[in-house]
Amino acid sequence: MQGTARYWKTIAAGGVLAVGALIFARPVLIVGAMGLWMWTLIAQIRFAACIREFCEKARITHEIEDGAVAARTTCHARLGIEAVIPPSCRVRLQGSPPVSAIDQGSHNSDRIITLDGVPIGRSENEVTESSVESTTQMSPTQSVETKYEMRLPAAGETSLGDVGITIFDKWGPFTQSFSRTGTGRQSTQVYPYGPEAVHIGTGGEPVGRGYGEHDAQRGGGGIDPLELREYVPGDAVSDIDWNATARLAEAYVREYEAATTRQVLLIVDNRPEMSLGTTGRTRRDHIRSVGHAIIRTADTLSDPLGWVAVSDDGLETFVDPQSTPRQYQRARQFLDRQQESEQYRIGMDEIRNQVDVTDREITPTPAPTLLKQSSGRQDGNPQSLTDRQQMARTLAAEESQFANRVQPFFAEQTGYMQEIGADPLFHSTKIATTRTPGTVWSIILTSDDKRQEVLETVRMAQRDDGHVLVFLTPAALFSGDESIDDTYARYRSFEEFRQRLSRYDRVQAFEVAPQDRLLDVLNRRRVGESDDRREVASVQ
Repeated sequence: MQGTARYWKTIAAGGVLAVGALIFARPVLIVGAMGLWMWTLIAQIRFAACIREFCEKARITHEIEDGAVAARTTCHARLGIEAVIPPSCRVRLQGSPPVSAIDQGSHNSDRIITLDGVPIGRSENEVTESSVESTTQMSPTQSVETKYEMRLPAAGETSLGDVGITIFDKWGPFTQSFSRTGTGRQSTQVYPYGPEAVHIGTGGEPVGRGYGEHDAQRGGGGIDPLELREYVPGDAVSDIDWNATARLAEAYVREYEAATTRQVLLIVDNRPEMSLGTTGRTRRDHIRSVGHAIIRTADTLSDPLGWVAVSDDGLETFVDPQSTPRQYQRARQFLDRQQESEQYRIGMDEIRNQVDVTDREITPTPAPTLLKQSSGRQDGNPQSLTDRQQMARTLAAEESQFANRVQPFFAEQTGYMQEIGADPLFHSTKIATTRTPGTVWSIILTSDDKRQEVLETVRMAQRDDGHVLVFLTPAALFSGDESIDDTYARYRSFEEFRQRLSRYDRVQAFEVAPQDRLLDVLNRRRVGESDDRREVASVQ
């Protein structure tokens, strides 16, 4: 409890009266001094009771209404109070947004928010110590709240400050200031500011849905109907669909889709080519937006999520899939920072040593015989590097016309597979998928600069029932120093490559690009083609 100027003036006035009583021998002045001091004591006791009652019964609300926002966008907060306060007291609330917040004042002036009464202004637009001041003359029982806006320029998790509370005695001799944490959501996740319009689609058309739900692609127990078939001996009686049996006069069994949990691996290309583009609209900015959408969906579906970062040196970061709230939060921080934390570095050298792509088999395909090889394409998974090396040695030892003609093919392919095995994206994806048990859904965020590496990485990842989603950032739509015709030609080449990837089983390939740039290229190309047709028609 602090005394105001009026308090000290009252004490001083009583002191003057007491001294005057001694000097002038007037006892009545002592009575006046005692009256002033008693009034001050009673006011102090009454004010202390007011503070105690407020602290016991007041409910302070101070929360951020947005659970997640993009950096530099508007965020909304709510400040309110519900309390029983004696009429002799007055309350002022002072809410504190995050230190980095910028107040959104109307007419570009200082933002002033009041609960009821005369607002208190500020001299700076940057919100620092006291961000929002709210003053109200409270009735004994009253509930008041207000909302305000702010901008959060820094990415990461940010929290509101405590609510500063100041209680005044209406006669003015005392005041009490303290802080309290408000109820409600106190923190929010601020994502990096990225491109406002991100195109994700195929062939210039946006996809109708994003990374979504999934099933086990097999029949069994579950909750979603899969098919209706006739009853055969050995089926459980509990599986019989009695409604269908009554309609069809035969026993029928209803099968259901079995729910499954997939192991999601988010593979992020973090090499220098991902910086192509203008500030705030680079390849990395676009795939970051896609990555956040994937994390949100994985969080909603409770899918175990892990991630991989790829650099020019190979595997930069690898985190095993987990389905905990902390894991999803770490994944968001990983995308925001685009650098590995020290805790992720632990064991990376050990992981790299455990898997040697040039020595281990890519798939456990049995070593084929020369007769099987000569028969052409074989069923099953493609051959591993070990198989081809063994075949090259076998053919080199053979002294026949057939072996002499075929052996160079296997020798060249062996060198090709060794070169691919040394590529960072291929090598990192191989390590991650090898160490992840169960059905793996590999989601690759990369560019189209090294198409052969991407192709071989996708082929490797989709083996053993693996599923692959590839999000490619075409260089043609991020470099603006070419003509529309050249850009369109490069985009057509990219589209052919994307379609080639999508033809593989369990593989979906998408383009990720600035929406305005893509539309500009396609529209101007259509206009150019129309002009060419009109010119041809006029000549004819």
